[in-house]
Amino acid sequence: MTQAKAELTDDTARRYSCARCHAQTVICRCCDRGNVYCLECALPARQEAKRRASERYQKSRQGRLNHAARQRRYREKRTEKVTHNGSIEAESPIGHSTKRKPSDNPSISWDLVTTQPIVCDFCCAICSPFMRANYLLRPD
Repeated sequence: MTQAKAELTDDTARRYSCARCHAQTVICRCCDRGNVYCLECALPARQEAKRRASERYQKSRQGRLNHAARQRRYREKRTEKVTHNGSIEAESPIGHSTKRKPSDNPSISWDLVTTQPIVCDFCCAICSPFMRANYLLRPD
């Protein structure tokens, strides 16, 4: 393998659709860790996964016992009664940001798309024009 081909292979990128918003995302080899979410959806998806894991734990026997013990300690520290009803907070609607979808803009010509450099959406590095369809296998 020649040196030029090795450099191009190192700079390749992978294009995928975000599993949450379906936006086309480009990720360079350095940033690629098997990502399935775009940069905007990664944090909310992680928070949702943590919330689901917390719910599963709270439903387990050990989770219920730990929660009861924590509540018991909390009540012992408080001096006022905890049996009264609290106030109900108004729910605010969750605003969804608009995600970019390349298919929504029919004015983009293929000539424009192919002449633009391919840039990683995570680190903004300019990548090789050769795109990977799958993950890179890393040596163990």
